[in-house]
Amino acid sequence: MPLLYGRVGWRTPPASVKQQRGISGEEAARRLRRLGHANLVREQISVHKPALHEAVIAGQVTSVDLKAAGLRIVQGRDHFEINLDHDQVRKLLMRG
Repeated sequence: MPLLYGRVGWRTPPASVKQQRGISGEEAARRLRRLGHANLVREQISVHKPALHEAVIAGQVTSVDLKAAGLRIVQGRDHFEINLDHDQVRKLLMRG
């Protein structure tokens, strides 16, 4: 439904998977593997970026190592944030 400052709609979320009470996600994954459903368990391998950065600073990882791994360290970009005081905005809008 269109409104003056936006739109309101209805969304039915898709079904989701939940663990039974007392069962952690890791335990559920182990059980799926034991049942022969290893293809349903996510194996995520990723770079531990904070540890890598510390290793570079400590000299344990060199620029040659980074290049061989296909990585590089770059300086983050400056940015700004805007945090609106929604109550103040409402008051200003109400004043007209």
